[in-house]
Amino acid sequence: MESLFEKYEDLIRNLPLEEHSFTTKKKNWKNINPEIIEYHEDIFGQDTEITISRKDLFRSFNNDPIETFILKVIYWGYPAGMRGDNFKKITSPESLFFLKKFLNDIKQNDVIDEKRIGYALKTINGLGLSTLSKYLYFTKSTFMGKRCLILDRELIKIFNNMYFVEFNGLRKVLYPCTVKNYFDYIDISHHIAEYHKFEADRLEMFLFIFGNHLNLEPTGDDGFWDESWDCEPATYEFKKLEGSGRIRVLEISPDDIKKFIDQKISYPLPYSNFNELYSIIINCWDKYADISSHLLKKEVADGLKSKKIQFAAKKLDEFIHLFMEALSVLYGLHEVDDN
Repeated sequence: MESLFEKYEDLIRNLPLEEHSFTTKKKNWKNINPEIIEYHEDIFGQDTEITISRKDLFRSFNNDPIETFILKVIYWGYPAGMRGDNFKKITSPESLFFLKKFLNDIKQNDVIDEKRIGYALKTINGLGLSTLSKYLYFTKSTFMGKRCLILDRELIKIFNNMYFVEFNGLRKVLYPCTVKNYFDYIDISHHIAEYHKFEADRLEMFLFIFGNHLNLEPTGDDGFWDESWDCEPATYEFKKLEGSGRIRVLEISPDDIKKFIDQKISYPLPYSNFNELYSIIINCWDKYADISSHLLKKEVADGLKSKKIQFAAKKLDEFIHLFMEALSVLYGLHEVDDN
């Protein structure tokens, strides 16, 4: 089976990347934090709308005040306005302080890792991985020697639909995705770009513009494939105390946990809905220490609208209990071997 990128590689190579622009209206942006209102006014001037290109944003990071760059990236990425009150949250004094620090740190060291991204997502209220990926891209940050790329909801839909076989390793990724998913996406994209001799960000632009607007059929799991593009299944590390004070790191597969919970689930729930709920719990794992059960229930209920899903959200406490029981039973985390 021929890779579709063979068919479109000339188009991808010649996409006008730097000129890729969006137009936003001034009226779409209200309740501006007084701390940055002057930068907002400078960007629009006397105009009721402005057009911002990728080239403008690359230049902005090097030449403009960091506040101007922050706003321009948001205006380019969300020309109709951000969802909910995320804009208000991101530009609040506290979040703005941490975002400015994060971006200024990149000017000193543009090599990012999971720890730096995780810290940004935790400290900057309203900032999700989709928006963060835009800042990483326009600051030309790198991960393992590869340029960071934009990853948003539209691209994840493409991966879910399995239109391009090279990305089938990401077919089960949900929005919002994990940091590991993002790094996998960067790695796969650069492998594809290197193989076809085009730039990885032109590939991202092609997917964004055309990926969901071509008459394509799902590719399945067979056909053209490079095994180096396969993603390792996600695992979660837990430390178990053993005798003599030794620590053993356990790699826990979600499939193992899911099998256990499938056997013990005590309420009726369609598999597809359960699978979505399960994925949300997995993605929220690192937030357990900071998010109360009430807020987590609200996040699930707001994100998944069907009544059956909302019913499942009400059972979240039972689910978490089973989750922890699965860890204990499968991996003996409740046991300490003194021998």
